[in-house]
Amino acid sequence: SSRGNGLSVEYGKKLLWWLERHGCKVINGSNAFNIETDKALALTLLSDSGISVPRFIISFGASSIPTLKNKFRGDTLYVKPNVGGSGIGVQRVNREELSNDYKSQNDIFIVQEGVENATQCTAKGCRKVFYRAEYVDQSLAYIIQITAPLECMELCPCDLGERPRTDYQITSPHTIMKPEVWDHNNNLFTNFMKKNSIDVCAFEFSTPSGFPIVYDFNVNTNYNNDAESSIQSGHGGFARLSTMIKKYSAM
Repeated sequence: SSRGNGLSVEYGKKLLWWLERHGCKVINGSNAFNIETDKALALTLLSDSGISVPRFIISFGASSIPTLKNKFRGDTLYVKPNVGGSGIGVQRVNREELSNDYKSQNDIFIVQEGVENATQCTAKGCRKVFYRAEYVDQSLAYIIQITAPLECMELCPCDLGERPRTDYQITSPHTIMKPEVWDHNNNLFTNFMKKNSIDVCAFEFSTPSGFPIVYDFNVNTNYNNDAESSIQSGHGGFARLSTMIKKYSAM
């Protein structure tokens, strides 16, 4: 809906229900779609599965957001619409800057503690680093590193145009964290997908203390052609999707 299709979410839900009711094999079915379109639900289910998430509070209506500032330990907070996309409507604020000047389609917000990786700061400003683990057919495809200015909220790697000084590159999980830490969290991620009937997704995380803290989760995942040019042909996101679809089509 953030891309000009206002009824797409409700249409998608009804279509998935209809397909499942008629016995169709649906990749990322209605349960996955419900998680995708409810950030509060996604963060809660992630936490219940043992996956680390930032401290967050659900606000019903913008008027109550300023009252939450004493509920957080950190100074950097993110205010997000509960239903969003591509970072639209997300604001990065100091705890003392919380106000009621926010708008959302359904007036439900997530106020979330910032978990940014420290990056180099220059006279032109500071940059932050996040990571996005892309999974296809419940298996890791790759991890993409996202480097962007602090004020940039549109971090989605999809090829929809240039982001301001935002860089994407494929990286190895073992360059981000210790192998045993990655193995543990990879198991948590795959078990989460199996438990919730999710075939394709992306976990967005930061590693301020050496282990992943997942701040967002997407099932309408996207791939970046420039970043994927560094990996072997046939192993990119869309190629893996094609392989998965062919496998299910042959059943």
